[in-house]
Formats: sequence, structure tokens, C-alpha cells
Amino acid sequence: MNAERWENVKSLFLEAATLPPEEQKAFLRDLERADVQGAALLEQLLAQPSAEGADLRHPCWSSVPGFTTPHALEPGRVLLDRFEIVEFLGSGGLGEVYRSHDRQQHVNVALKTLRLALAYDQSAVASLRNEVNMARLVTHPSVCRIYDFHWDSSDALPFVTMELLEGETLAQRLRRDGPLSVDVATPIVEQMLAALDAVHQN
Repeated sequence: MNAERWENVKSLFLEAATLPPEEQKAFLRDLERADVQGAALLEQLLAQPSAEGADLRHPCWSSVPGFTTPHALEPGRVLLDRFEIVEFLGSGGLGEVYRSHDRQQHVNVALKTLRLALAYDQSAVASLRNEVNMARLVTHPSVCRIYDFHWDSSDALPFVTMELLEGETLAQRLRRDGPLSVDVATPIVEQMLAALDAVHQN
């Protein structure tokens, strides 16, 4: 396997490993239908019990009793003498998102950076940069606006600034109210599909 193919498999693994079991199965089925190279190897890696070797899903130190993996950024920290971290908002498979105050423009923005465990992973950095390049091609009311890719050279921390959306997430809504009715869910799904269509068009 060449380096490029392995980087692709590793990137897909990091994305798939964070998904719940049913979503992970659907993710793998989609890859197989699309005939993505490395899909079979990815399935084997995900099926391997962590007891048989190192668990690639988590950094080794996260298994130490009483150890909590720290966030990449802490409130009060200022990046590039411009972006002040206000609070942690949430995390996904590769990154963490923070509310940040842009001292130059005097507005709050969302700031997305990589998890600490991935900050020096070149494939993860490339994935973050690619996300910016792709998002810049899309203009749609249901797609969050991406502003720019930055690199804090003081500690080589890559991050992205983007539109800050206020309000609760869909996950929070579902936890609060339970399953949505068809009438409520339909316009939400239609917005999602319209956003995905705009992305695929580009």
C-alpha cells in the first residue's frame, strides 16, 4: 500500500471510529457502494478488538485511570494576537469547536481546531485545510460560512474560523424533546439535503 492510500484509509478510520455502530455500518456500506479504495481494510481495522493491540481510536494516555484528555485550547488564550478563546462548544471526529472573539473585527466567530492527539498528524491537518477549500466553493443558506484557515506558528496549531451559529443543536433538541414528528422533521431534512446538494454541485 502506498503512502497516499494509507493516509486516505487513516483519515476514513478516524472519521468512522467516532460513529455509533449503526451509523458506522451505513458509512462502510456507502464506501463499498462507491468502490472506495481501502474500504475492506477499513472494515477490518474497525472490527479489530482494542485488546488485540493499540486502539487507534484514542490516544494512549486516555486509558490511564483518572486522566482526562485536555481540550486543545483554554478560555482566555489568544491566537495570532487576534482570536480570544471564550468557551468550548463541542467536538467531532477530528476537531473541537470554540466560541472565539475576533479582536480585529469585534465580532464572535466559531473557531475549529484539531484535537490535541491529531494536532501533528499531517493527514488530519490536510483534511482540515481541504474542508476550508471545499467550503469556500459553496454559498448556500444551509451551509455554514467558512472564513479562513490559520496557522499559529508559535505552537504549530492549525485552526479554521467560521460563522458562529447561535442556538441549540439538533442533537440537543432530540435529547430534550425526543423523536421529531414528520411535520417538524421534514423541513429540517429538506434543508440538509439542499445543503448536501450544494456541496456536491461543487
